[in-house]
Amino acid sequence: MAVDKRFQVFVSSTYQDLEEERREIIQALLELDCIPSGMELFPAANQDQWSLIKGVIDDCDYYLVVVGGRYGSLGPDGLSYTEMEYRHALSTGKPVIAFVHKHPENIAIQFSETNVEKKAKLDAFKELVQRKMVKFWETPSELGSVVSRSLIRLIRDFPSEGWVRGGGISSDAAREEILKLNLRVKELEKELSVTQPMVDPIVAQTLAGGNEEVTLRFDVAVRNKITRVKKEYLHEAKLTWNEMFSRVAPGLINEGSLNQIADRVSEAAVDRHEATLEEIYSDDVETFVSIAIQAMSLDVVVVQFIALGLIQKGIRKRTVNDRGAYFALTARGESAMYEIRAVRRGQEEPSTTGDSVSIVADERVLESEAAVRPKDKQ
Repeated sequence: MAVDKRFQVFVSSTYQDLEEERREIIQALLELDCIPSGMELFPAANQDQWSLIKGVIDDCDYYLVVVGGRYGSLGPDGLSYTEMEYRHALSTGKPVIAFVHKHPENIAIQFSETNVEKKAKLDAFKELVQRKMVKFWETPSELGSVVSRSLIRLIRDFPSEGWVRGGGISSDAAREEILKLNLRVKELEKELSVTQPMVDPIVAQTLAGGNEEVTLRFDVAVRNKITRVKKEYLHEAKLTWNEMFSRVAPGLINEGSLNQIADRVSEAAVDRHEATLEEIYSDDVETFVSIAIQAMSLDVVVVQFIALGLIQKGIRKRTVNDRGAYFALTARGESAMYEIRAVRRGQEEPSTTGDSVSIVADERVLESEAAVRPKDKQ
């Protein structure tokens, strides 16, 4: 049975101008079964209380700061206590989120900063908090709603230990043992995911790999020397799996995108066939510019690497808008990379290619009914 957790949230802001807003926030936190902490517990007035505030921030799971029209009372270093609290939360790596007033020009004069120096400090503080996660609000009720939605997302993206009832865990020793076991389970699951074969072992023996060759399709770009207009021609070329994996693998140590894999395979094609590409696609009228693997051929390469157990889907968290495909080396893939790429004694550079072969397309693909029609690009 899952342990029922309560998360402690520190709410930082100026006080007298944001009393109603703080009440809305505290109500929102209580409805989420969170434990609110903030200056209601202690007025920030001296160094001893500042030490207490830092301790409470350290004990909290999450930190929220609300910025309205005032900068607040200054501490000994010339910063407001609100800014001091925010900077301390950042320095400890606490998950933080800021809520900034959407239209500060509409805030009542009695709740706005009139001191020129403090107004400049407030503007600088707003600029600081907007470098991190920030949401905007205008009314107290709107702020309460924004806090509820944002905190749910913050808890999901940055899980914390939280607080549990004393009876929820039988003893400190039991709790420590449970945590160790959970960590070990995760480690074993990760090891299993990268070591188990992608396909049946018997089938795996039939898969192409190493210095065996595969024919792939590429788009070759050329540029007219006079008009500067670009054209693309279909081109077929052979590469070995080792040639491609040697190029692709280093970029996947910390995960890489599908586009990066495509670029590396295309680079491998240039490395092996550059002279022939220049000979075929450069003349008095046009000059060879670049080569890019076609999508269907790229799919063949990626599927084969996965089937061979060399790469796997990436697992790192990314932004909601990032819908790209990412891949990482498996343990087997990392070992294969070292085998191929590591320089051995007596070598000036690693051997990454198989036997040399000629390009399949030994003449230019011209625009005709009998050939694949090139795509003109301006």
